[in-house]
Amino acid sequence: MNTTENLLLVDDNPDDLMAMQKILNEALPDVEIVAYLRPENAMHFVRTADVSVAIIDMQMQGINGIELCQMIKARKESRHIPVILVTSQAASPRSKAESLDAGAHEILSRPIDDRELVAHVKAAMRSSQTETSLRKKAERMRQNYQLLFEKMLSGFSMHEMIFNDDGKPVDYRFLAVNPAFEDITALRAAEVVGKTILEIFPDFDQRRIDRYGEVVVTGKSARFEDYSKVLGRHLEIVAFATGGNRFATSFTDITERKSAALALQESEERYRELFMKAPIAYQSLNIDGEFLEANPAWLEMLGYARDEVIGHDFQEFLLEDGFVDETLPRFKQAGEIELPGVLMRCKDGTVKIIHIDGKIAKTEQGEFQRTHCILTDITERMRAEEELRRYENIVSNSNDLIALLDKDFTFLTVNDVYAQAFGKNREEFTGSQVSEHVGKRLFSSVLKPNYERCLGGEDVNYQEWFDFPALGRCYMDITYSPHIDKDGETQGIVIVARNITALKLAEEELQKHRDHLENLVQERTAQLTEAQHHAEAANMAKSAFLANMSHEIRTPMNAIIGLTHLMQDADTSPEQVEHLAKIINAAEHLLSIINDILDVSKIEAGKLALEEVDFNLLSTLENMRSMFKDQCDAKQLDMEIDVGEVPDWLYGDATRLRQCLLNYVGNALKFTQHGTVTIRVRQVGQDEAGYMLRFEVQDTGIGIPADKHAGLFKAFEQADVSTTREYGGSGLGLAITQHLAQLMGGEVGVESEVGVGSTFWFTARFGQGTNIRAKDTSNAAQHEDVDYSGVRLLLVEDNVINCEVAVALLNRVGIAADVAADGRKALSAVKNNTYDLILMDVQMPEMDGLEATRLIRSMKGTMAGSDVSYREVPILAMTANVYEEDRLKCLQAGMNDFIAKPVDPADLYRIIAKWSLGDN
Repeated sequence: MNTTENLLLVDDNPDDLMAMQKILNEALPDVEIVAYLRPENAMHFVRTADVSVAIIDMQMQGINGIELCQMIKARKESRHIPVILVTSQAASPRSKAESLDAGAHEILSRPIDDRELVAHVKAAMRSSQTETSLRKKAERMRQNYQLLFEKMLSGFSMHEMIFNDDGKPVDYRFLAVNPAFEDITALRAAEVVGKTILEIFPDFDQRRIDRYGEVVVTGKSARFEDYSKVLGRHLEIVAFATGGNRFATSFTDITERKSAALALQESEERYRELFMKAPIAYQSLNIDGEFLEANPAWLEMLGYARDEVIGHDFQEFLLEDGFVDETLPRFKQAGEIELPGVLMRCKDGTVKIIHIDGKIAKTEQGEFQRTHCILTDITERMRAEEELRRYENIVSNSNDLIALLDKDFTFLTVNDVYAQAFGKNREEFTGSQVSEHVGKRLFSSVLKPNYERCLGGEDVNYQEWFDFPALGRCYMDITYSPHIDKDGETQGIVIVARNITALKLAEEELQKHRDHLENLVQERTAQLTEAQHHAEAANMAKSAFLANMSHEIRTPMNAIIGLTHLMQDADTSPEQVEHLAKIINAAEHLLSIINDILDVSKIEAGKLALEEVDFNLLSTLENMRSMFKDQCDAKQLDMEIDVGEVPDWLYGDATRLRQCLLNYVGNALKFTQHGTVTIRVRQVGQDEAGYMLRFEVQDTGIGIPADKHAGLFKAFEQADVSTTREYGGSGLGLAITQHLAQLMGGEVGVESEVGVGSTFWFTARFGQGTNIRAKDTSNAAQHEDVDYSGVRLLLVEDNVINCEVAVALLNRVGIAADVAADGRKALSAVKNNTYDLILMDVQMPEMDGLEATRLIRSMKGTMAGSDVSYREVPILAMTANVYEEDRLKCLQAGMNDFIAKPVDPADLYRIIAKWSLGDN
């Protein structure tokens, strides 16, 4: 194959997916196997890449195989892709009909034999290749015809004949004209297309209409010359029927050709130009063998100037005598001659082998006038033939089996050793198919696939047992090499096969001695693999549990934090204000722990991705100093920042950098009672990709014993694991920092001495940033001063308490809100009211927020009493699911933005202002 082909596998069962992928990878090493568990990801791949064949499981959750097939076939760009549906159950007539209606190529039922699967895939790939080739060929033909229509020098026009009720042609209409028509007639296409000839020329001759009518009726083409009074030109016209009442005309302006003298002059000029510019060497001799003419190609071929040739005897340029005395008389007598290998002397002294074809030109009286000869340089061909003869001698004396095939797997030649292995002679192979000698089964299963790889430009080598009629069973080392011509085109296959049976038998004997050790290794490997599988399963279960528990905790946390914010606005006593502040601090601390747990879950599930933005390093560090100012003041600690020679602007994930530093600084403040906490940054490496930076947080705290260092960066582990430890903490911050540093291309470490202090460090890679103007970071309080009057929202929320909290927060800034308890009620509300914004919970009974959003986006028309379409109304997701893939699901469903629970009132007001008031 000349280019890599893509084969798409889609199956939501990982075991089935991996099994098919393994089979096809082994059988089709030149094909790129792309596998997906999720139909949505597979569809995205179809949109962005060229796919030769798609194999899809029919019984998938969500989007099943038939639906995915319909989605592929619905796209013009991918409808040609053969789709093979695989089912674990016997396909019913109804499912078969649905599959065929969806455009499936075929349906396979499990279990599927490996060879049967590969055979079906290869057949589908051949079908895909054939269809792709035909489509490309059709497109090239269309383009060629379009180019011919536009570039042809003859005027061309398409017409529709108009007949009266008696069947008499009375007029015809122009359907299309080419640019040459416009040039010859001075009529533009816009002036004639769609109009009849009588509308354009009311006095047009009826006899001409009759002539064209006869062409339409009889279907016989007509060629004639005509003079157009309107154009004042002579035209040569060809008219022919094109089907129905349509006909076409092609015409050429022959006005100048009417002048015989001018025509003769043009003919001589064209002849002269052809003679001078022709790439073929040409010469003309007089009756005595002297040069009358030699064209530039002749002069270039032998290296002479024109004045060194014209008038000279042809014999001067030949190595052998006898041309004038022997060859020229025979030439005159026969009227033509062919000289297959004439040795001619070049100006630089070299010799070329020239093939000469000549004819005699005579006068009208039959007398000799001149010779006309075409000369072809066959030097390289003759040398190649000689080289080939030497190669044939080498091949004939080789002990290897050697053969040459053409692209159709037909033998061009074999050596004697090859023929003797089959008990035949060489002549029996020449012109015969390979399958005639080895059998169709061996040819199809083993030889042909390797031949096709070789024709694709690949050197193929493999070993295989073969049964030869004369040699018996032999183990052969076989090499197929492309036979490439001088133009770089593959013309066939060179086969070299060596009998290595003795070597194979020796290896098998040696293998017997290795088998025992191999069995022991395999047994131990299986035990280790099983242990690894158990560990991976336990890790995945833990990650899933953490993610689910995070979602379940964040939902009631939304109610706790929201209600606390509302209670702060009520008339409360100073003691109550203090209690509420403690509730908020405790809730935010609990939320921080939940976020750490979620980060661990994301990291272990491989779902944590970095973002890349430009940011100012010093500003980031100064913001952190501001965040910890109160804690430092309370302990009378100094916080210092030292960035050394590090660039001011960096490119990378500023949020995750801040998270790593927050973990380190938070720990430093926790364990330091007096002295200084220092944040230090140094550059430790630089390359084309950017900088490797080392971040350190040094404190003067209590220090950590050396035997505790190893467990500091493990999740859920701390230096003090007792239940009565003084300083608290979840034990996740340092583990998360380690994972984040690794994601950013670095590592972590600690240096500490008890009673002196600690230095926690990590390295990370960042690119060179760009100095950008800081964005407006208006705080939430500003949004509380925004005039929200007139904004009407629809709140879709099934949790009663969260609903009450959201409504109260909205009412606090003057926003009117309707409430729907699930997706179905939301659809009803949207159909009967006009809303500026919809706040949509994602997980709800009856109908979830994703399905409700998709249905709203599919509704036609505008909302009641407004000009806002259902496609335009902003829909914001409100959910406790905070994975990135959850965000993507919301956006794919048609939502505009995302508000994570627990809801921060400041973020809520900011996002509402952005989408309802255009405050960006």
